[in-house]
Amino acid sequence: MYRGQHRELLGRRHEWFARVKEAMTALWWVEAGSRPTVADAEKALLRLREHGPTPESFTLRTPFPPPGGASA
Repeated sequence: MYRGQHRELLGRRHEWFARVKEAMTALWWVEAGSRPTVADAEKALLRLREHGPTPESFTLRTPFPPPGGASA
């Protein structure tokens, strides 16, 4: 994927795609066994856009540990 012609095209992606200024995805911790809804995802994304990364809504670049300090 990162070799040859594909690598060359990846290097030129700025020619075809506009840089997005706001968050497009959000991560958040959920309790084991629960299923987040689309509404939950929308709330997390809006929270991230408004407040930046927090333990309640974050990105891969700014992860937070699970609540209670347990390891994932």
